[in-house]
Order: sequence, then structure tokens, then C-alpha cells
Amino acid sequence: MTTRSLQLRFFHTRAPLRGEECVIGRSDYCSIVIAHSSISRLHACILTRGRELFIHDFGSRNGTFVNENPVGSEPVPIRLGDVIRLGNVDCSLEENDDHGLSTQKIEECGPLHG
Repeated sequence: MTTRSLQLRFFHTRAPLRGEECVIGRSDYCSIVIAHSSISRLHACILTRGRELFIHDFGSRNGTFVNENPVGSEPVPIRLGDVIRLGNVDCSLEENDDHGLSTQKIEECGPLHG
């Protein structure tokens, strides 16, 4: 049985989602590190529950949005093709065709949204 492999895409960067909880933020302890000034140290978390995915915000300063709808501390369902905005960083949820990708650290690159 083949397991679906997913990733977050940030412009030209792809970061695979691994495990049941994928924490996103500026801290080096996060599963996906985004070194951008609009991202909180612990910004958001993507949860995998069976074949369903959810995202929730950790009370970040600049917020988390799915298709422009704000996300709070309660998990919100997400699916392939959704546009997820973390602070001022836009990304999309996609299938991962390259199963060998390693976790990416996205360096500071200025405002990406707005």
C-alpha cells in the first residue's frame, strides 16, 4: 500500500510534511523552519488524522490563513490546492513527487504578501 506524500511549496522551495504533527515556525525545533520576520517562533501546526489534514495557529502575531480565511487555535481542515498564508508567506499544499526531499529552511527574503 502506497502512502500519500505531501509538501508545502513556498515559491521555489518544497518542504515535505512528515509525521502526524508538522510544526511550522522560525525556531530550529520546528519540523519546517521559515526564517522570515512575519513568522512566529512557533507559528502553526499541520495535523494528519488518517487521510485528513488540519491546520491550527499557535497564537502567532501575524496569523495563519487558509484561502484568506483566518485560522485560530481550533484545527481547520485543509486539502490539496489550498493556499495557506503564514504571516506574510504564501504557500500551497501539494503532492510530493520527490520522496527524497529533506526538510528545508527558508531564509529571510523580505515581504512575500501584501
